[in-house]
Amino acid sequence: MRASLLLSIFSAITLKCPLNFIEGYKIVNVKKEQILESAPWDYFKVNCKRTDVPVLSPHALRHSHAVHLLEAGATIKYVSERLGHASIKTTADTYLHITKKIEADSMQMYVNYMSSLL
Repeated sequence: MRASLLLSIFSAITLKCPLNFIEGYKIVNVKKEQILESAPWDYFKVNCKRTDVPVLSPHALRHSHAVHLLEAGATIKYVSERLGHASIKTTADTYLHITKKIEADSMQMYVNYMSSLL
């Protein structure tokens, strides 16, 4: 429940907040005016506090996003490219710890595969 609420807040920042445009290395608003780099983070913290959700670091959000992608069935190659890693090995070493969902899904895929052979 809290994870989905956090993702909703994060989506609100990236989809609804007019501070999500990046031009080169500057963050700009919808009018293409440069804004403070801390503005999206400040917006995130305010909304976390307002909804009584713990404020996580950008790194924690990045890690959660990567794990959720993997749990949803995204390939390690896609996640590696999305995170900007130089190699798939970096992504696998960092993010591919076995979660209960990944383990259960993998076992179900194996059962389905073996059933299809019969």
